[in-house]
Amino acid sequence: MLIALPVCFGLGIFAIWMGSSLITSPAQCGFDAMSENDLCWHTGRSVENLVVDGAANGPTRRGEYTLGQQESANHLRGLLFLGSGLLAVVTIGLFVSIRFVNERRRRTPFRQAQAPT
Repeated sequence: MLIALPVCFGLGIFAIWMGSSLITSPAQCGFDAMSENDLCWHTGRSVENLVVDGAANGPTRRGEYTLGQQESANHLRGLLFLGSGLLAVVTIGLFVSIRFVNERRRRTPFRQAQAPT
């Protein structure tokens, strides 16, 4: 638990950063800026290769995206990253605060309210 929470918190912050990066500048392929004539070729699960001036012939291979298609895909990925990162950070924050409150209650002796005299 001592290692898992900071690691998950760090991954949540990273996902928020990635999501905001993809939403604010969606015209990128593997963090390289795309122009109108470029294609983005997705060759693996997360590998994107920029094909400069590849749109002259149009997308010919499976996994090639034009600028508009890449912007749309990056916007969707950005929203997914942002949502999952926020969910992770909020969940970890709630978990830690609930544990803190429960630990404080356990250590604080119960005091009955005394009537003023």
